Amino acid sequence: MPKLSVIIPVYNVEKYLNKCLDSILHQSFTDFEVICINDGSTDKSTDILNEYKSKDERIKVINQTNAGVSAARNRGLEIAQGHYIAFVDPDDWIDQNSFEVLYKKACETNTDILFFGAKYITDEVIEEKNLKSLTICCEDCDNLDELIHLTHTIWNKLFKNSFLKKHNIKFIESLKIAEDGVFNYFCILSNPSMVFFPISFYNHRIDRNNSLTSLITPIHDIEACKYIINTEIFANAETKYKVMTLQKFIMNMLWWAKRPRARRDIFKNKKAIREFKDYLLLHVGKEIISQCFNYNEMKDFCNLINFSKILSVKNTYPWGQKVKVITIFGFKIRIKTGKRKNLPEFDDYMNEEKQEAV
Repeated sequence: MPKLSVIIPVYNVEKYLNKCLDSILHQSFTDFEVICINDGSTDKSTDILNEYKSKDERIKVINQTNAGVSAARNRGLEIAQGHYIAFVDPDDWIDQNSFEVLYKKACETNTDILFFGAKYITDEVIEEKNLKSLTICCEDCDNLDELIHLTHTIWNKLFKNSFLKKHNIKFIESLKIAEDGVFNYFCILSNPSMVFFPISFYNHRIDRNNSLTSLITPIHDIEACKYIINTEIFANAETKYKVMTLQKFIMNMLWWAKRPRARRDIFKNKKAIREFKDYLLLHVGKEIISQCFNYNEMKDFCNLINFSKILSVKNTYPWGQKVKVITIFGFKIRIKTGKRKNLPEFDDYMNEEKQEAV
């Protein structure tokens, strides 16, 4: 049996796949299997996988009809035999000697999850992320305020295979976005032992044009969070991990809702988040929700009084005249509608409003 299983979901990544596989096969650590789930690729990815498989027996290629990244990773988990499991995206790559260092650290500490750093790479910028949080967690492993920053991806971790199987932790195939975060929180809610390694071993490419990140909305995080809180894992978890999980998803949904591109859906997002706030109070309870540091921020975001300062339509009746007041980003437009009594003061009122608008 191999010591490490590397699971790679593959779908139409012919441009990047060679670099990914080469970075794994050229590791100083050699006792691993590479499980490539070919998720119905229609480009040359299939040919590349078959070529590498013919040259290295450690590579396993599983072909399936396109079913999404979660289904592909679950298929890999089903057949993985390694003591630890690593997830690698097919457009990313790992540094030389990474597996040797990481596997040794995981075994020395016998940890359920080993967290490590990553470099986020565009054509012009290389940025190391989360090293500060990793360092703080390394000194204080119960610092949940920092741990929350390490939970949105799965490729910067090693997972003990027996831990995942014991708690039946899998990816939720109905979720097309935020599936990484849900998987991680299933792990954390299961009270794992955790070790933090503040060195960047993984290289994550963020310049792909077809990235799903551009499609994320607050609705995706709401759906993911709802799924979690209705599971037995969440029900049986310690309160501190429940609070941390809720904080994470509240933070995510508010961040997406405030992005510039979300303005066109501001009504839809506010309504969804307001309904979700009520859903949390009903299904989780105020005692837990009120411990979330960003609960008040969520309430304020849903506040229709504040929202009326941005965009609202209402009727007023000065001097017996019906006036429709439209507020757009703080600017008020008043339109006379209906009949009024012949009161000279009203003409003065409307003239004043015209001057205010100018």
